[in-house]
Amino acid sequence: MRLWQTILVYLFLCIGVCWAMRKQGVAVRGVLKCGAVPSNYSKVRIVDIDYGPDPDDTLDEKRTDERGRFEVSGTTHEMTPIDPVMYIWHECRDEQTNKNVYVSLTNAEHTVLVERIDGLHVRFCSVAAAESRNNSSTKVMRLTLHLGYKQLLSCLL
Repeated sequence: MRLWQTILVYLFLCIGVCWAMRKQGVAVRGVLKCGAVPSNYSKVRIVDIDYGPDPDDTLDEKRTDERGRFEVSGTTHEMTPIDPVMYIWHECRDEQTNKNVYVSLTNAEHTVLVERIDGLHVRFCSVAAAESRNNSSTKVMRLTLHLGYKQLLSCLL
């Protein structure tokens, strides 16, 4: 009798944990420029940063096209809100040295001001983050990032 009770308790715990894992995601579309020249074929990756024993999740990774445009998106299942960040690897101003840029997308509903980094100009047209539990709720966030004092080129449509 006690064995069945133990099995039922574990079964309900497992079902509760599975239900708590909600699907969350982020999508970023933008343009990278090195001065006025497109930063073509730079690598862009979005990652969900996790703390503790759970490893970080790479949500998507792509390279910019010949015009410096990129679009990355991905989803993951997590119990807590995701902490998405974007990494950009570029060779702006120095083709011998590969540099990277780190951008946190956690508070993406606000406009973010970041200093220009190694001459790389970034214009994020939109960042959309969605959270869904049984398709009942969706949240969309937008981010515009200006590097330096300039508002950079219009977004892709």
